[in-house]
Amino acid sequence: MLRHLVVVASVTALAAACASAPADPNAPQACVVVDNSSGGGALGRVYLVEASGISGVRTMSQRDLRTELQRRRRIRIGQVGTGRSQRFCTQNLTLPGTYLVSIEEPSADRMDPAARQTQPPVRASETFRLEAWDEVTYHVSQDRITCQPEAGRGGGDC
Repeated sequence: MLRHLVVVASVTALAAACASAPADPNAPQACVVVDNSSGGGALGRVYLVEASGISGVRTMSQRDLRTELQRRRRIRIGQVGTGRSQRFCTQNLTLPGTYLVSIEEPSADRMDPAARQTQPPVRASETFRLEAWDEVTYHVSQDRITCQPEAGRGGGDC
């Protein structure tokens, strides 16, 4: 019993130490900007989603799109209100990689239980290639992606 308690305490201490380790300031990062400044509507939860192997996002049904996005690795960016932009930078990505921006719209005004819609609508950007130091902007009202390769470092390709 005592040995089990010591092992549990050691594992807990190790996990806490790893979780609090500072990020390497020299490690590559990538940034995503969600630009809702032109009034694309109120946005609910916004995610960066690993999208390698996804095709036909624009033609998927809501149900298929939601299922596909939930199976993928997602990083929550936050919420972006009307007239605002949010910049999200992270080192917690596989770079280079293929990603998309996924938005779960606010549910209160969009759900229709009579139509068997029990979850809020979800929409997704086109997929894009993200490399170290790139900055990708998703323009919500235009449903368009732009990329600044190696933002501030010169060179690169998106």
